[in-house]
Parts: sequence; structure tokens; C-alpha cells
Amino acid sequence: MTCERQKPTLVLMAGLPGAGKTTLALALGSELRWLVLDKDMYKSLFATMSMIDALASAMAYELLFDVAQDILMRQNMSAIFDSSALHPFVLDHALAITRRADAQLKVILCSVDYEERSSRLSRRTVAPSLPYSEVRSTEDERRLFSHLPAHTLTLQTTRPLEECVASALSYINQ
Repeated sequence: MTCERQKPTLVLMAGLPGAGKTTLALALGSELRWLVLDKDMYKSLFATMSMIDALASAMAYELLFDVAQDILMRQNMSAIFDSSALHPFVLDHALAITRRADAQLKVILCSVDYEERSSRLSRRTVAPSLPYSEVRSTEDERRLFSHLPAHTLTLQTTRPLEECVASALSYINQ
């Protein structure tokens, strides 16, 4: 019996703090039974070791890039990379990983208006450390994410979670 190798997929989440990335990533991970690699979780862990914020963030990214590459290349499995993807280097690493792994890259940009983001962030126990939490206009948000590929799926996460999951699944399975 031969088993045909399916191409693994890396889903790169993108969006401002409070846009619903983690909520959607966890729902997709549960639905697809894929690992969710949460950059903020690792950053928080490194921060508890008295690391400065920038170093904790850099170490979290490096660790997750290595883990994502292992999951896609060695384990031939798919994963969801939960990060803001605000910086082009995140996309560059994701592209390099998927190229080396002969995998697909799907990018999902979560978007929500300033008032809703502010409301969501005010309910968090930990304040966001990024200055981007103050981005107010759609144009500013578009500029921040202009490095994302043309095939990026943009989701308005004020829609019900079930609708966002259904749209994301349809995009991932294309």
C-alpha cells in the first residue's frame, strides 16, 4: 500500500492586537486538529525570565520558526502560526519555511474597527505591549499590512466566530 504525501499547510495569522487572531486560530486548530503556535504565549514565558520585551519577542519568534519548520518538514503536518505578522520578516520566514517544506502558505488577516479592538483590549488582564493598539483608520491598518501577499484572506472578526471559521476553512481548502 502506498501513501501519497499531502502538502502540509502553514496558516499565518495576521492582525492588530484585539483583532481576534488567537480566537480564530484556536477555533481553526480545533476544527482542523492542527497545532496552534502562539507567539504571545512563548513571549510571555520568556518575559517571566526577566528578559526585556524585545528579546523575549525575538526569542519567541525564533523558537516558533524552528518548531513550524519541524512540524511541516519532518513531521509532514500542518500548523497555524498565531502572530500579528506586523513585520515583514515574519512573512519572509513563513515563505522560506513553506518553500523548504514544499508546503502551502495561507495568510489570514483579522480586522476589526478601532472601537471594537479597544473594547476587546480593555477586557484583557494584560495590556498590549505594542504601540499598534492605537491604530485607528482602515488606511493605517492597510499600510501596516501592505507586505502581506495578494492572496491573503481578510476577515472582519465582528462577524460571528462560526462564520469566520467557515470562511477561513473554505480559503484554507482552496
